Amino acid sequence: MLFFITDMKEHLQRCHNICVKLFVLFSPLLFLLQIEKTKIEKKKKLEEQELLRTRQERIHSDIENSTLKHELEIAKTAHEEHCLLLQMRAEETKVQLEKKLMEFKCFLTESKERVKELESFSESKYQRWKSKEGTYKSFIDYQSRALQVCLTHLFLSVPLSILQQY
Repeated sequence: MLFFITDMKEHLQRCHNICVKLFVLFSPLLFLLQIEKTKIEKKKKLEEQELLRTRQERIHSDIENSTLKHELEIAKTAHEEHCLLLQMRAEETKVQLEKKLMEFKCFLTESKERVKELESFSESKYQRWKSKEGTYKSFIDYQSRALQVCLTHLFLSVPLSILQQY
């Protein structure tokens, strides 16, 4: 058994030496692996942070898109209502203008008829005045000639001596 223990000790010593050699040999590799592990962990942490930031941005974008869609729907509805209101007002205005146009057409027709009546009346009155003018001219001409005849007879009947006094 002693041999076995000694053998075991030697074996342990050899293992220890191998381990130390391996440790010395692999220590720089372990250090590099540790550095790489740290780099990978940092990179993973940064990727997780980037993923979290990207998710938050997406959530924010989704909320903003939803808000904008809602605002667009509200604006679209308001625009459609405004267009309908304008269309209704346009129709009402059109009806009112057509009614006024008809009234003006009737007024124009009545005015034209009245103008014709007045023209006819004026022409009739003009003809009457022309006739009266002719009658008065004839009367005045007749009276003027009669007066001239009378005055001529009067002057001829007045003695010349009386006329010389004046």
